[in-house]
Amino acid sequence: MPESDSISLREFFEKMMQQQEEHMELRFSSLDKALMLSRDEMNRSLESLNELRQQVVSDRGAFIISDIYNSHQKDLAVWRDGINRKLTILETRSITWTAAVGVFFVILTLVMRWFGK
Repeated sequence: MPESDSISLREFFEKMMQQQEEHMELRFSSLDKALMLSRDEMNRSLESLNELRQQVVSDRGAFIISDIYNSHQKDLAVWRDGINRKLTILETRSITWTAAVGVFFVILTLVMRWFGK
C-alpha cells in the first residue's frame, strides 16, 4: 500500500469522532425542529380548545337552571288552572243565562198565544 493512501490511527479516530459529532448535531437539530413543531401544534390545539370553551361558557348563559324552570312551570300550571276554572265558571253562567232567557221567551210566547186568542 502506498504511504499516501494510509492514514494514521489518530486521524482515523479523529475523523470518526468528527462524523459522530456531525451526526449527533444533525440528530439534535432534527429533534429540536420536531419538538418545536410538536409544541406549535399543541399550542394550536389548546387555542382551539380555549375558543371552544369560551363558546360553551357563552352558550351556557342562554340556558336556565332546571330548578328555576320547574319553579316557573309550577307557577304557570297554577295560573293556567286558575284561568281554566274561571273560564269554566263563565261558560257555565253563560249557558245557564242563555237557557234561562230561552225558557223565558218560550213561556212568553206561550202566554201570548194563550191570551192572544
